[in-house]
Amino acid sequence: MASSVLVILKTGATEAPLKLPVHANTTFRCTPNHVVYSDLAETIAGIPLEDVLADVSPAIRASHPDFALYEAMHAPLRAEDPHGPRKGRAALDDAAAAATAAAAWTLDKWKFLPLARRALARMPAARWFVLVEADTYVVWPSLFDWLAGLDPDQAMYAGAPTQIGDVTFAHGGSGVVVSGPAMRRLVETVEADGVAAWEDVTTREWAGDCVLGKALGEAGVGLTWTWPLTQGRRPGSLDYGSAMWGRRAWCYPAVFYHHVDAREIEGFWEWEQEWYSRGLPRIRHSDVFADYIAPRLATAPEPSRDDWDNRSDYAEAEGFQTHPANASSSDGGGCARRCADWDECLQWELKGGTCFLAKVARLGNPVVGSSAGGVGVGVKEREGDGEVQSVRSGWMVERILKRYGEQEECAGEEWVV
Repeated sequence: MASSVLVILKTGATEAPLKLPVHANTTFRCTPNHVVYSDLAETIAGIPLEDVLADVSPAIRASHPDFALYEAMHAPLRAEDPHGPRKGRAALDDAAAAATAAAAWTLDKWKFLPLARRALARMPAARWFVLVEADTYVVWPSLFDWLAGLDPDQAMYAGAPTQIGDVTFAHGGSGVVVSGPAMRRLVETVEADGVAAWEDVTTREWAGDCVLGKALGEAGVGLTWTWPLTQGRRPGSLDYGSAMWGRRAWCYPAVFYHHVDAREIEGFWEWEQEWYSRGLPRIRHSDVFADYIAPRLATAPEPSRDDWDNRSDYAEAEGFQTHPANASSSDGGGCARRCADWDECLQWELKGGTCFLAKVARLGNPVVGSSAGGVGVGVKEREGDGEVQSVRSGWMVERILKRYGEQEECAGEEWVV
């Protein structure tokens, strides 16, 4: 199956040095056919990156404000300077310090349709195209098992649904699957309408995965909703007891996670290999919770963790409480007692002078810049002056194991087709 799949990893020069190297020893060990599309042609950790934005019309690249950062990177390359690639990276580093997240996002949206055209030209006989980002984690045996049960001769576009206006599309970072026939229809539609027309569409939209979904819709290929196989969260942030559209995450195989930093990719990869070494079957979300999440929850005699954010303040959590911290809870003790006194509380978090109590159990992640988080990994928690905010998290482990152990038996839930 793997030989018939082209894996497309989309990234950008602002993030690639930090996020891409881990994939050399994880993701790309399982994928004989893969390509990395970026906005600067370079090699990182032995991985070649192609500049897919070179396929955007020269007039757009030269004049559109979205391409200011791109032009700063590429000016040294056009000057035929033998040190052009190094100077291009230096120009990026200088510009990136002042670039906003919005500017990086708007540049990124221009990659989706060019990468589709380039990927089809690269492997026209591919049965499946799988689009991921640098912070996407893929459980490859599950993905290949899933694809093996689908019909590659049908036009299929699958992923985690999201919506902008009247366009429902697959969220890019959560993993997108496109069959060969669907990709051909997409490219034929874009070329028949004219690339310039779709560049005009891209100008008006703010999300590239929305543009991709709109183009597939114009090609007559609707979206197959694949939650909970595809997740928009990292393993440590997922509520494993969640359910939508009559599907329980607990019972379905794990295929894609998103927002997974390099440290967690490496750690989850090691856990996954150890799982298979025990001769265990396909990984379900319930397995991830029981074998990866639960053993990592802090337990007595130290049932809490400093510099750790378990996301007890998630607004969408099914019920949470907030309490102002006081002297008795400044070390987390008072917050822990409040959680113990509320029968439904599964975890707590003391952050920025507030005690948060949650009815959902999440492992969470280390705080960026802390001794636990290091540089560039973990969850960002900063106060107005830029200093790392003090965060302490704790769990009611016995309650958690009891609550999640009371899940109804799974009844044949397998794949989304």
